[in-house]
Amino acid sequence: MIFQIDATDKTPEIDFSPVTGVLKIKGISIPEDSKEFYRGLYMEIEEYLQDPLEWSVVELHLEYFNTSTTLFLRDLMKKYRQANQIGNTNVKIKWIFEEDDLDMEDAGLEFKDLFDDIPFELQAVEEFDFR
Repeated sequence: MIFQIDATDKTPEIDFSPVTGVLKIKGISIPEDSKEFYRGLYMEIEEYLQDPLEWSVVELHLEYFNTSTTLFLRDLMKKYRQANQIGNTNVKIKWIFEEDDLDMEDAGLEFKDLFDDIPFELQAVEEFDFR
């Protein structure tokens, strides 16, 4: 079953399909309570990773995010790394950012360094529309 949440001014669009193994998170992530906002997605990912597809892709197209979102993203990537390490799935993380957004590029580089044992691609794009 596809898990989707529409974007708001403070929360990102989320699109996760266990049928394709692709998770996309796009937009701004500054929810009042990140744990509560991401709880449903986290549970879906945990369930998916019990019996995942051969390939799993996480695409992050973030314009801005707060500290509590950073913690969620770190925990999410840890879950995927663990599944990758035990051979349940081959994971690829794509960090997509606007080419002139040095803060988002730096954040992507920090995550790439933290998770250097799984394929992690940084992709600069000219511009994208979040609405």
